[in-house]
Amino acid sequence: MRIDNQKLKTVRVKGALQGMLMTVLFVFMLESVSFAEVSVKLSNGNTMKFQAVLVKTGRLECQLPEGLIYLTPDQLSPQEKARYFPELSSTTQPVAKPQPPAPAPVSMPASNPPEKAKPTQINNPDPSPYRSPLLEGTPAKAVAPIKQSGGFFYSFSQPPKIHRTNPDVDYSFQMEKEKFYIYVPKNYDGTKPFGLVAFINSRDAVEIPWGWDAVMGERNLIFIAAQNVGDQDAEGRRVGLTVVGILKMMEDYKIDPARVYVAGHSEGGRMAARVAFQHPELIRGCIPCSGAEFYKAVKWGGSGYGVFSHSPDMVGAAKRNIRFALITGETDIHRDEILDLYYGGFAKDGFQAKLFDVPNSPQGTFSANVLGHAIEFLESGKKIE
Repeated sequence: MRIDNQKLKTVRVKGALQGMLMTVLFVFMLESVSFAEVSVKLSNGNTMKFQAVLVKTGRLECQLPEGLIYLTPDQLSPQEKARYFPELSSTTQPVAKPQPPAPAPVSMPASNPPEKAKPTQINNPDPSPYRSPLLEGTPAKAVAPIKQSGGFFYSFSQPPKIHRTNPDVDYSFQMEKEKFYIYVPKNYDGTKPFGLVAFINSRDAVEIPWGWDAVMGERNLIFIAAQNVGDQDAEGRRVGLTVVGILKMMEDYKIDPARVYVAGHSEGGRMAARVAFQHPELIRGCIPCSGAEFYKAVKWGGSGYGVFSHSPDMVGAAKRNIRFALITGETDIHRDEILDLYYGGFAKDGFQAKLFDVPNSPQGTFSANVLGHAIEFLESGKKIE
């Protein structure tokens, strides 16, 4: 029998290539299994993907590249809630029946709801670090906030007492027409003082960012965010309504004046820095993320980003009273500006400041993990009961 050497060589080469291909596919399958994403469906129908998911003491700990976020059972779809928290789900699920159209709403006279009334839940979380814009038609609930826990909308009926004003800030608001989102941890009962975090978003509407509720509860903090103070609004209004909200919370809640913080994202981060500089008698910590300001043009990189009018007394008070935690990320489009402002401004001028440069973190990443480290820096050396 005659064997064609050329054909035999071709067969051997094909066999070797097939073997290599099978090896590559096998390794790829192993890697796919090792680094598989975990999909979690939310109560509003959206789906988030995580590197890992772990059930911990009544909440879901979810791992993202930039850090951890936490989801409560109420934020999960019924199927996911039954999967991760079977003890909270009924064994028999009723079959939903078609419902007739709801009747037109009837105008009722205003009345105070009972003490145990629950706030209306807005089911619109978004798989981004910030929840999607709230429904503009959602009315604020004019109820006593001290009787509620969790997140809710609120309109104050009266303006606060303002002890010190700044000529660049607008304080003239019709409070009953302004709306705030407030988050009160369940462990707040009014017997001991809590800290306060006022947040400024770059959009008109905002709830508490993902995972922050856990940080608020663990560190005894209350959250407030003024609505309709997005990037298109006047800076004096954005700063002023935030300050007014802080002052009202200090009147209505038991707030520790040594733990009043302001935070913001992007253009909201710039406004957070401005709140701190323009009211250094009120603010004790500032957390600007992917956006900040300084009272003068920095020299480190030649940037004049975020300069505003100031006085020597105002700058001196900010240097003495406030800690600044500047946050950026490795892929943040504003990273150069943040580095300029930190090294050429805050650090160079001797402010109490720390830079958080998060690896592999884009603009907008303000995770609960990063927030926790920033709060820890603001409160280092302070006793928290």
